[in-house]
Amino acid sequence: MRFVRYRASKLNSSSLRTFRILRTMAAVLSLMLVSNSIAWAAGTPLDPVKLKQTLTQRGIGKAVKVKELDGTIVIGVLTGIHDESLEITPSKTVQAITIQYAQISAVHNSGMSTGAKVGIGIVIGAAAFCMVIVVWAAKAFSK
Repeated sequence: MRFVRYRASKLNSSSLRTFRILRTMAAVLSLMLVSNSIAWAAGTPLDPVKLKQTLTQRGIGKAVKVKELDGTIVIGVLTGIHDESLEITPSKTVQAITIQYAQISAVHNSGMSTGAKVGIGIVIGAAAFCMVIVVWAAKAFSK
């Protein structure tokens, strides 16, 4: 059996030029995406005094999400606040990890924000309301 390939259209100089333009645009866009992700990966260290104040206000025993300068993310419970470092006990482990303030680029709550929780509640409520309307309409029009 012989396979024959047919072109949908003939290749000419204008179609090759269009192909080159598209290929160049794809290369530029991929380069931009890679450079953007590299720029976001590199963080700057936080001020140790402000970081210690923030963590003290949050309190020991609260869940935190810490991003280090090298991109490592540690999620766990804050178990100690010291002058130059903090201790976090990650989930599903017993031993605490000590992280220097100079190595931290971001600290967040480990759970969802209040806005996210409200949004989820609104979506669930709207879905339930739509289901009630659909069931009511199906019963009303089936008679």
